[in-house]
Amino acid sequence: MKRPARDGWVRQRTDPDPAASYGAGFQSEDTMTSLTATQPPPTEVDDPPDALTLLIADHYHLHNLFAHFEHALSTTRKEWLRDQICRELGVHMQIEEEILYPAIPTPADQPLMVTDATVEHAGIKHLIGQLCEADVDHPATLRQMLALSACMTRHVHEEHNTLFPRVWASSVDIAALGVRLAARQRELLA
Repeated sequence: MKRPARDGWVRQRTDPDPAASYGAGFQSEDTMTSLTATQPPPTEVDDPPDALTLLIADHYHLHNLFAHFEHALSTTRKEWLRDQICRELGVHMQIEEEILYPAIPTPADQPLMVTDATVEHAGIKHLIGQLCEADVDHPATLRQMLALSACMTRHVHEEHNTLFPRVWASSVDIAALGVRLAARQRELLA
């Protein structure tokens, strides 16, 4: 069976250049659509992404949502983006903790690598908890959202440069892991 055609979903979710989402190509608040809310991920595909490709695409997608929040004008749009960020980031961390982290072999030279990632998640979850009910028009909320974005950016940098290379170099079946991650993510976002 062929991958279902979903206008923009695959192109936006797998864009290898996150900078393409900003600057002149940045969609206005009026034309931006949420990938999760309006175009759910396909449920049947011939070639599901491997675990790391799926997680990296999520990182870019979340980064884009943060950028849209920062530039949103209406209260309704800011609330919707805040809710999307909190929900999707929470699900992303949950699938990493439930499926990815337990599958990673503990390196002898960095025995606390997964523990450190889990501690970073705890800090991000704390910020999400503060933002969930925050008044999006309050100046402190933008600062909190920027702090959350910065924490996520540091965490993503660490994953991309330390954790993911370990997974690629290990014997972990990242294709099978990707199937499990995608299934759990669909379940949690349903």
